[in-house]
Amino acid sequence: MLKSGYLKWTLFFLLLIFLNISCKEKMEVVELISKNIDSSNDIVDITDSLVLPYDYLNSISLNSLPVDEKKKKFFDLIIPAVLVAKHNLEQEQMEILAHRLEADLASLSLQSVDTGGGDKTLNTSNWHSYRKKMP
Repeated sequence: MLKSGYLKWTLFFLLLIFLNISCKEKMEVVELISKNIDSSNDIVDITDSLVLPYDYLNSISLNSLPVDEKKKKFFDLIIPAVLVAKHNLEQEQMEILAHRLEADLASLSLQSVDTGGGDKTLNTSNWHSYRKKMP
């Protein structure tokens, strides 16, 4: 019969392997849509929660617009760039996490330790230190 501690650490180890494999998936690259703007009418209005990844190649002055329209056009101009940057940052974080998990899994070792009664238990000191490192 398996001891609950052994089963717990086995499941934890399998979870780490699953995380490592899922983090190694290829980074998604966002295809930017390049767009020149000559007037505020060239800035694409954001009307939905789905935002196209426009890369506005130049800038214009919004000073001639009324304040409410100026605010809206500013956010319409900035939000695509912010969302692309957020996506790229998340992808880089996943890649760093995958490398970190890979290095940590390589350094961890489960060793059987005889407790004196003939039954063997897992040496979990490495696991406890690893759990403290996890985000």
